[in-house]
Amino acid sequence: MQYPSAMSTPVLSPFTAAATGRVVGIDFVRGMALLGITVVNVQLFAAPFERLLDPALPDGVSAMGAAFQWFNITFCAGKFYPLYSLLFGVGLAIMLESAVRRGASFGWTFARRLLMLALFGLLHVLLLWYGDILLLYAAVGIIMIPLARCSARTLAIAAGVSFTVGVLGACLFALLGMMAAGAESADAPTQAAGAGSESLWEILRTYQPGSVGMDPRLNAFEQRVFREGPFVEAMALRVFFYVFSTFFMALIVVWQVAACFCAGAALWKAGFFAGRTPRLERAMVWTGLLIGLPMQIAAAWLMMHRGEAAYGAATVLMQVGGPMVSMAYLALALRWATRQADSGSVRAVARLGAMGLTGYLGVSLLMSFTMQHWGLGLFDSVPMEWWWVLVPGVWLAMVAFASLWLKWFAAGPLEWAWKSFTHLKRSPMLRAEG
Repeated sequence: MQYPSAMSTPVLSPFTAAATGRVVGIDFVRGMALLGITVVNVQLFAAPFERLLDPALPDGVSAMGAAFQWFNITFCAGKFYPLYSLLFGVGLAIMLESAVRRGASFGWTFARRLLMLALFGLLHVLLLWYGDILLLYAAVGIIMIPLARCSARTLAIAAGVSFTVGVLGACLFALLGMMAAGAESADAPTQAAGAGSESLWEILRTYQPGSVGMDPRLNAFEQRVFREGPFVEAMALRVFFYVFSTFFMALIVVWQVAACFCAGAALWKAGFFAGRTPRLERAMVWTGLLIGLPMQIAAAWLMMHRGEAAYGAATVLMQVGGPMVSMAYLALALRWATRQADSGSVRAVARLGAMGLTGYLGVSLLMSFTMQHWGLGLFDSVPMEWWWVLVPGVWLAMVAFASLWLKWFAAGPLEWAWKSFTHLKRSPMLRAEG
């Protein structure tokens, strides 16, 4: 597989490996983004859902566990899914250029690509995990069909508008959270003994929201079905958590993802990935380090202290400063990949990035196997300090898998199916075929 150049005349960019024709820098960034995403998502796999709604440190957490939480909020949360989303926008721009060169239709081809992505996302939610982002990508991606042919300037403006709406959504979310906290009664419901034996339907039928909007009985139910099953009840709970999260996603995440899609396409069209915008690259690094990162340090301090006002302020800081840090990560990772293009470690990470969809769902598979009843059943029993080991272990397993797979195959297994459906013809699977 080969990325077309951002230049009008196809040439190898500074980020391209001549041996493979792939822009190694883009794949390297995507592979590193998967590591950051795994750092963020481990809590959603390993701990109860209500912990996501109250990120203050749980009672009895060790110093190493607290350090993981601080590292997550400061350097990872709200930084890597925007980066992953931006690379999706880059892929869109590449796909459009390829279609124009071949004189092929773009709209229906991309629509099929989104349809297949939505199917992957739906199966992800039903079978593995409620924190899926693919369904959202498929929905937001629809707006990119008319925007794909716009200039880099127009796409940058669209990204700015969408980003601003997302910031306003974060402010509204913070305000609503403080209002809800003020309206809570002092005698909020507590978890009753034996609540975990109730069915999900019984809990929803007599739903009594607690201090973070969740019925306390759901925590006991979640622990039971994720540790012991049955699979059908665990699947129903995953669907409920996904639906429960849609308000936050519609208010904030949708707009940030749309902004990142537009920004990624704009950067590709502006020649950023061909090394044609060094001033922009430097601006991205310094803005992220001098403005974005201090905002994330403040957000981490606020989030790790209880209180709706602190949580709301931290949400706004992460919404504003997180993408700044994401852009700094992008520029720094591309620079590193350029200087170390022949390094074995860079190429190993780039192989994982080259099969990013398989890697993303592969991480979910390994994490779910570790935590869910059909695997090791360790849900809510792995201390936070062990997340320092669990996260890199899962990610390195996927790096090793990608390196082995791409020795014989031209693309990841899910990428192969995705491309074949998108173009309605069988894509080469073995390297010899390619």
